[in-house]
Amino acid sequence: MRICQRGSRVAGVQEAIAYDRTWLPALFSRLLGAPADKDDELVAALVQVYDGANAAAHIDHSKTSARTARNTAELLLAARRPTPNGDRAAADTGH
Repeated sequence: MRICQRGSRVAGVQEAIAYDRTWLPALFSRLLGAPADKDDELVAALVQVYDGANAAAHIDHSKTSARTARNTAELLLAARRPTPNGDRAAADTGH
């Protein structure tokens, strides 16, 4: 978290952060096999889980953050359901 504050003074750090912030969602989207505009909410949720696991590991020295993140990601992915045309979509939660 502090690297972002300090990084604004270090050449290249902001560019590396910006690259990572676009690369990770693109990776998740490719792994899901979805068109770029499909599963945006799921991709955002997976990125947030990833970020949270990293933060917990670094800030709290959590030894279980990776396992918790994996379990959470599995739940998110299990909530996707097939649509009539065979694509995957977020499961209807009734809301």
